[in-house]
Amino acid sequence: MQGLIPGHVRSSGVREGHSRVVIGSPLQQGGRKVLRCQPTAEKALDLVQELYHVFYWAGRTYLRKGAENLQGRGYDESLVPRVEPANNPKSIEQLAALTTERDAAEEARKELESELEDLRERFVAIKAENEAVPDIHDWNEAKTRKLIIDVPLQRAGWPLDCTSDREYEVTGMPNQNGIGYADSLFTC
Repeated sequence: MQGLIPGHVRSSGVREGHSRVVIGSPLQQGGRKVLRCQPTAEKALDLVQELYHVFYWAGRTYLRKGAENLQGRGYDESLVPRVEPANNPKSIEQLAALTTERDAAEEARKELESELEDLRERFVAIKAENEAVPDIHDWNEAKTRKLIIDVPLQRAGWPLDCTSDREYEVTGMPNQNGIGYADSLFTC
């Protein structure tokens, strides 16, 4: 995580060696007393702007031509949808209608969960059925490696001229003799 997040973002919330980001005011953790804050529209917009900065950085850093395509773009608060706060029900009838609506949504969610579980079971059965048929396809790993893997590695400066560059023997593998092969070994 350390290498992926720039220093100015890391120092504002990500502790080195940790993989979670805490945004906003943390609650009491580990016996330390910290301040609690009430969410407000202003704080929510501040959070959206900070998230924009994180996504801008990720796009500028990792998208193809990201720096070029994002040049001159900035955060535009007018694009954030405005939502009026929900009004509390004014009568027992409104509350009953909301409860009925919520219950219907929950029932629909349960139906979708059931359908999803059925689809997962079908997927597992199809996969098992296909795995029962012997795979005679010529995957041609050597050609794939030569055309797709080795070329970018050579362009990046790896000469790939040592026997250990391919099929390097390693121990501790989860097989009967504990020996396997790593596709590549790169040493500096």
